[in-house]
Amino acid sequence: MKTSNYILIGFLTFVAFSLLGWHIDSKIYEEEYDKKRKARMEFYRARTLLEKNNDSPDRQAEFTEKAKEYFKYYNKYHYDFFSAASILNNQFKMFKDTSNLVPAKKWIHKAYELNPKDRQVNLVYGEVLENLGLHEDANQYFDNVKKLDSINGIKYVEYKNDAGETIKLRRNVK
Repeated sequence: MKTSNYILIGFLTFVAFSLLGWHIDSKIYEEEYDKKRKARMEFYRARTLLEKNNDSPDRQAEFTEKAKEYFKYYNKYHYDFFSAASILNNQFKMFKDTSNLVPAKKWIHKAYELNPKDRQVNLVYGEVLENLGLHEDANQYFDNVKKLDSINGIKYVEYKNDAGETIKLRRNVK
């Protein structure tokens, strides 16, 4: 047999094993992708169901578990962390169950790390800390909200209503 035939056989063997290795490797990544996709779909479904039926403790527990699974794979989108924390903070307002605030604090902190100049993130972070009784820490984030508002041309106007209560409104400065 000629040397060129040995070279051709060697090359074809290399290509065949390379393709086989690539195929096996792609199957492993396909399984990982399916896990991520499933976690993402279940997170968004649980969030939608909780937003529609927010007085269900079962939906709340399901959402929290789905969110934890989702954040194992997806941890670079500040809006998802913000929305999850915001939902749990709203659940606290309804049920006064502080167990909601533990993951909410963790998730809003992550949202803040990813986007510290987001007004809503600062506002929810302050609310979560205040609901946990950390009033001094919460003030920092409420001050950030006021700073961000002033940068964006918004000021606060206070007035008293007929019942003598002080009402604070946000107004655009023109």
